Amino acid sequence: MDQPVAALVDAPRGIYSARLDDKGRLKLPADMANYLKALHERKVFCTTIDMVTAKIYTTKAWNENRRLLAEVPPEKKKFANHILFLANAMGGDAEMDDSGRISIPVEVRQKLGIQDAKIYLECTAAGVITFYSEQVYEDRKRQALEDLPAKLEYVESIGMT
Repeated sequence: MDQPVAALVDAPRGIYSARLDDKGRLKLPADMANYLKALHERKVFCTTIDMVTAKIYTTKAWNENRRLLAEVPPEKKKFANHILFLANAMGGDAEMDDSGRISIPVEVRQKLGIQDAKIYLECTAAGVITFYSEQVYEDRKRQALEDLPAKLEYVESIGMT
């Protein structure tokens, strides 16, 4: 059985900063653009479903989400339909150009307040790049630092070095 390409390609580690240009295009950091190229994925779907963060999904990653939403139990079908509707209403397809730029849908730019602003990107799953406004990034960083000694004690207790 063949392994999926995403399993064979290491996603970039770390959080990168970037900025959208005046046309709403995000120039991906080179590591992230190369990651998508290594996955053979130039076509992406960009959206927000939590109205706080946005995600750039490879076609394969987004199709997997659509499959999962289609298979939810009948009693949760309304939830799945609403999430899919919201993703489609807020998002759109895009294609990474040769310079590593992706057009971010206007709805996403407006809702997250990221036009002409610094944003932060990280690979959060196979074929998924999540990005945050500066405000969300700083809030998450502050939350991560809260009660840091207890958090470190826990992760070290489970074997993190």
